[in-house]
Amino acid sequence: MPNRPQQARAIESRRKLLDAAVSALVENGYASTTTTRICDRAGLSQGALFKHFPTKAALMAAAAAHLFQGVQEAFHAVCEAAREEADRVGGALRLFDRSFRDPLHLASLELFVAARTDRGLAEALEPIAAAHREALQREASGALGVVPGQSPDVDAFVRMVLSALQGRALGSLAGGAASSDVGELIALYRLASREFGRDEGETAPR
Repeated sequence: MPNRPQQARAIESRRKLLDAAVSALVENGYASTTTTRICDRAGLSQGALFKHFPTKAALMAAAAAHLFQGVQEAFHAVCEAAREEADRVGGALRLFDRSFRDPLHLASLELFVAARTDRGLAEALEPIAAAHREALQREASGALGVVPGQSPDVDAFVRMVLSALQGRALGSLAGGAASSDVGELIALYRLASREFGRDEGETAPR
């Protein structure tokens, strides 16, 4: 029978390491997230880290899953709020646009960008990235008032909406003017309104 206090300490140490890794990713970015920085944040030794995660790639895979879970939970709350908006489409787009600029979500987007030139990270993300995207699409579809899978065209349009807003969020990392262009959001709203329908008198998000 395993030693329960020892098992509890191991679980707590793993949680501290993952929380520290996510905090480092959010605050410092992927390139500056080192195992030393993670250990310092967690208050644990390098030996303790590698006891739980034999390689940095293994740590990043677990940290990415931990981060994605946080992003999904935050996005779920945003989608629940969007359901209460008088203008469901406009409210959803405005809330999505704001949520994608949240540091937690920006950190998840940065992981995907970094994976382009980091094979180890790309391999770590591969098993969880598709499920993460599907979770966001499922939540977004519900907020926009459509049923996932009801139509390939509708599913593709929801993906396009998410991609466009995530692109705006990525633009904000570099301080791009387009990332804050309200005209883009209004144009997207008009397209989405035609696709999903809206009531008379609803107005574009600002």
